[in-house]
Amino acid sequence: MSESSPTYGDPHRQAVAIARQEIEQAIATLKANKQHITEGQETAIKRILYGAPEQPEHHPQNGGWS
Repeated sequence: MSESSPTYGDPHRQAVAIARQEIEQAIATLKANKQHITEGQETAIKRILYGAPEQPEHHPQNGGWS
């Protein structure tokens, strides 16, 4: 890590963990109450929370998705 990189201590990590738990709970509550949330919306939210890539890369030269 370079000197200019921010260092996140326990309070920051704890706040992020709490926020993630609250969002996961909100998703579960929506589903339990049979309110509308699509699988795509749930997946998009989780990608934002956990930093997953948006979409797999498309490679037309090999005819498909990676």
